Amino acid sequence: MVLCVTNLRASAGAMTWACIIYYGLGGWSLDSTFMGAIAGPVLITPYAGFIGLTTSLFFGVAGAFICRQALRFKFTDLARRIRWVERAAHGQIAADVAGFADGFGSDRVERED
Repeated sequence: MVLCVTNLRASAGAMTWACIIYYGLGGWSLDSTFMGAIAGPVLITPYAGFIGLTTSLFFGVAGAFICRQALRFKFTDLARRIRWVERAAHGQIAADVAGFADGFGSDRVERED
């Protein structure tokens, strides 16, 4: 199940990022597809064994979208003023969102007896 979840979220992230680039620039980019394939799994990597296929699809799309928007923000004047680039921001933002969102997306909960 973990392999299916991982592949589904990577492909969902790749398709999401590629579609965002196509909508914004009017053409396909292979680089954007690879970036999405990496950004999709970032959001739920620690919880791959605790989510189902439907949840992994949505989290792959959300991970790619969040990382893309953080990357776009990286090149603005406001980002330079608050030193966004120095914190490796797009990966850190996705990790912060992952910690918050994975609690809501998990299907199974591990309990200590």
